[in-house]
Amino acid sequence: MMKTLKIILAAVLLYLIFMVVLFPARFATATLAQLNAIPPAVKLGNVSGSIWDGKLASVSYQGVVLDSINWQLSPLSILTGTALIDFKAGQRRSDIRAHGQIAFNSQGVSADDLSVKAPLSVVLQHYPLPYGLTSTGNIDLSIAHFQQDKPWCESLDGKFNANELIIKSAFGQLAVDKVSAKLSCPNGVLTAALQPSTNSLGINGTAQLTKTRQYMLDAKVKPPANAPQDYINVLKFSGSPNSQGQYVFKYNGKL
Repeated sequence: MMKTLKIILAAVLLYLIFMVVLFPARFATATLAQLNAIPPAVKLGNVSGSIWDGKLASVSYQGVVLDSINWQLSPLSILTGTALIDFKAGQRRSDIRAHGQIAFNSQGVSADDLSVKAPLSVVLQHYPLPYGLTSTGNIDLSIAHFQQDKPWCESLDGKFNANELIIKSAFGQLAVDKVSAKLSCPNGVLTAALQPSTNSLGINGTAQLTKTRQYMLDAKVKPPANAPQDYINVLKFSGSPNSQGQYVFKYNGKL
């Protein structure tokens, strides 16, 4: 009798293990939807695989679409109270491509070795440029490490690159060779810093977003000697240069 009971218990335990290992990802997303854990604006495509090794055809939010998403959830990380996920999204022809490692725990969200490539239009449809400027090009976001904190971040080590930029204005259009910004989060303030050596526009300054959602731009622009006349005309539209030949930009407001 005891031997039979042990066999039954072992069979039940084995069944439960297989249920956990092979738990369908579509059941998990359906449960989250029933619990209203997925915002209504977020639309999910077809889900397949398990919660440990799954695939998502697409996810869209306010017109931004991420497709061909694959993920692996580490079972061992769950034992430490953290959901550690390696993911890859997008294909060669996809507008947005991304990969990296994201962790969820009681402290919030963190990310390591995160890379996102997308057309600049994805950003500009939500945050248009000032002065009626428009632009095309591509962005490349690389995050070595990120740790979330309310409302933005506790720590951040990253870089933002913009490539193949063409900026259009009433004065014409300007092709930009490179723009690169260092991303950090000193004292919880989301900061992007640019130096003349990292961009071909002669920009030296910072853009910041504070914990109270105040944004601040403090920059000086000295156009390079080979700057196109269209670019100089755009700068003149903002005012006159100082004694060092720099155009000063200072803005602040609240999101």
